Amino acid sequence: MTEVEKLAYTKGFIDKLAQGTNPLTGEGIPEGDLLNQVRISRCLSYVSDILRQVIENGGIQCPHPRRQVLPFSLAEGALASFAYDEKGLSLQEIANRVSALAASPDCVALLSRSFQSYLMACGLLQEQKLSDGTVVTGPTELGRMGGIRTETRTVSGQDYRILLYDLQAQMFLLDHIDAIIEINRSLVS
Repeated sequence: MTEVEKLAYTKGFIDKLAQGTNPLTGEGIPEGDLLNQVRISRCLSYVSDILRQVIENGGIQCPHPRRQVLPFSLAEGALASFAYDEKGLSLQEIANRVSALAASPDCVALLSRSFQSYLMACGLLQEQKLSDGTVVTGPTELGRMGGIRTETRTVSGQDYRILLYDLQAQMFLLDHIDAIIEINRSLVS
């Protein structure tokens, strides 16, 4: 394997991690996991971009001017190409899919926290205290009726909870994307 091929292989792993996906299993990384933190995801995306440049230049890194980061926005009609999933998506997956539809590649990404904040304000999510004292976010009765469910998954022998949003919940979020974008602006500014 050449050095450029090794860089491309490594970039693939970093891209998956930045998108909240375990590169070994293809499963979503739990929302509370360190690798799903916004700063970590941004750092991974930054490294991925540098690797892309090095790969495109045959293994040589070229300096480039720092690009201006723009507030998140969508081009007219962009949501028509959103990839809904009937099996359900996590908020991180929804945020990643909407972010991929940004009006410009220089737009700041949508944070899953923006979606979560909106759903909490609507009374569809709430913080819940588990029997071990851990505080987690879970659906309210209204949220369950609106298509939000909790699922337990196991990765490497460790159980974790994930919230999944069915088709109805995904459509609800996209119907209210303007309010979510406003929340995102307040979180990243």
